Amino acid sequence: MARSTQALELDQPAGWQPQQDAAWTSEAAQEEERWPLYKTALFVIASSAALWGGIFALIGWLF
Repeated sequence: MARSTQALELDQPAGWQPQQDAAWTSEAAQEEERWPLYKTALFVIASSAALWGGIFALIGWLF
C-alpha cells in the first residue's frame, strides 16, 4: 500500500469562526485556573499513604 507524503488539508465547517476557537481556548485556561490546590494536595497525600501502606503491608507479610 503506497502512502502519500502530502499533508491532509481539512476544511473548516461552514459556520466556523476563529473567535470560537479562541473562546474555547480561554475557557480551557479558566478551567485549569479553577482547579483548587487542595485537591492536588489531597491526591498526593492519599496516594502516598496508600503506597507506603502497601509497602509496609508487603514487608509485614514477607517477615
